[in-house]
Amino acid sequence: MSDLPPKRTFEIIPGVGVPPVHFGMTYADVRHVLGDPDREDSVAWRYRECGLLVNFDEIGEVEFIEFPWRGPECDVRYNGVSVFDTLADELVRIISGELLATEAHTFTSDELGFALWRPVLPPYSCPEDPDDEYRNGRYWQTIGIGTSQFIRRTQLEQSQ
Repeated sequence: MSDLPPKRTFEIIPGVGVPPVHFGMTYADVRHVLGDPDREDSVAWRYRECGLLVNFDEIGEVEFIEFPWRGPECDVRYNGVSVFDTLADELVRIISGELLATEAHTFTSDELGFALWRPVLPPYSCPEDPDDEYRNGRYWQTIGIGTSQFIRRTQLEQSQ
């Protein structure tokens, strides 16, 4: 019998959130379903478990939920597919129905509210390094789901 805690699974649902956290929930609602955050401010709450980050808008409602890749600790899924165990290009195809035109550090879909990020690209990683903490750029390192307004606003801020 294993002493490891069971893997926590979260299912991303565009337009809804990541149950038990839904878009539009208040600080009190999130505290009720997740408990006290490990780190808290008026904009974002961080939970140690799975690295979960919950962002709030200016009126205190959930508008973005993000997970970093945490290895075996957590399984984040979209349509039943494990997002951190699926190659980057394949995940984009599953989410958007299209392949990335070129290798990119980010992928966003404001229509679905998705934001994906990786710090390195496959051609610039070290494929011989089996301990590469970024998994040779072949997989996304963070996935976020938000309201389409949040994604569009973030894209605009990043382009300025």
